[in-house]
Amino acid sequence: KFLQVDGGKMSKSLGNVWSLDDLEERGFSALDYRFLIMRGHYRTQLNFTWDALRGAAEARKNLLDWRGRLQAAARQTDAVSVANAANTTADTGQKFDPAIAHAEQKFDAAIADDLNTSEAVAAVFGLRNAFMQSAFFGASAQKALDFLERVDDLFALFPVIEAELAGLSDADVEALLADRVQAREQKDWARADEIRDQLQEAGIVIEDKAGSVHWHRS
Repeated sequence: KFLQVDGGKMSKSLGNVWSLDDLEERGFSALDYRFLIMRGHYRTQLNFTWDALRGAAEARKNLLDWRGRLQAAARQTDAVSVANAANTTADTGQKFDPAIAHAEQKFDAAIADDLNTSEAVAAVFGLRNAFMQSAFFGASAQKALDFLERVDDLFALFPVIEAELAGLSDADVEALLADRVQAREQKDWARADEIRDQLQEAGIVIEDKAGSVHWHRS
């Protein structure tokens, strides 16, 4: 009753009955479908299309990328945060507090309002947009991560990180990156590429910037 496919009913005779296996064959996950459902209110009718699922998957990917960037920022030392505090665009530790508080209030209000998941998701992305507009560092990143953890406790949108499945802790990643830097200094490009590929397969995004290496989990 509440789920349509391409604007009509789901029916075997119409050939539009899809399973999770069908989704996976097209490169989507069950979490992408869950996120698509959450973008609408459970009392309203949802029209399933592959384009809609593709949009939901891309949005969830953006959310995962932001989470990875927050985790990377939270790992930065206090010294880095202090050094960047002189920059007016940098995070002083309290810069994003109003945005985080506003997102939490909107999220809680939406959940209390007949489980309005679409508005709750919008609150999360509103905070993401605020963060992505300027630099952020450890203090605010950790506060945002705490909020995202609470969101995920309810929505379960984040999968187990592939790097964790592969046994790669943060320390392991740092060690591999150090090996990669050494390999590049020695012009051992094959070894450097091998390490990069290993990290990418484990879901680690590497960004080489101005003589330094930044990474986050994808």
